[in-house]
Amino acid sequence: MRGSVELPLLTEELVVVAPPRADWLPPARTLSPSDLSRMPMLMSNRRERLHALLSTLIAEAGVVLDVRGHIDELGSLLGAVKAGHGATVLPWCAVGQEVAGGGLVVRRIRGRRLQRQLLLCRAQSLPLSAAAVAACELLHACCRRLIDDGHWRGARLMRRSLAFEDA
Repeated sequence: MRGSVELPLLTEELVVVAPPRADWLPPARTLSPSDLSRMPMLMSNRRERLHALLSTLIAEAGVVLDVRGHIDELGSLLGAVKAGHGATVLPWCAVGQEVAGGGLVVRRIRGRRLQRQLLLCRAQSLPLSAAAVAACELLHACCRRLIDDGHWRGARLMRRSLAFEDA
């Protein structure tokens, strides 16, 4: 972003989210792009970056997604997936509780991993205060704890420290 300093915080793996007993869901633990092309898909316009990442993966494989609809609100999207209307692609953190409760299942995508990067940003023109540095370090420590404790599956921290370098 112009006029800002961006610091990579972490990457998150994106997974296919589906209802547990859908007859169109292959039983394999990992899915190929070809498998995805044969499944009804529900996408979110608000998560356009996720859609773009998936679309690129599918195009590289030479297949086409069967997108049945777009639902922007996460709760409604997950409700439609649970009802069997299609699968979607989200980070693990968005569905962990539903998966643990048995309402949804996830499948990893075979081959090139589908992942997104989360960034911290600050205005380049403003000096970073000691309080802001401390807040960044606290955020990093919280993320580390969530990942290490298994609460943020599929995430990987990018650095040991979040202190912004002067740029």
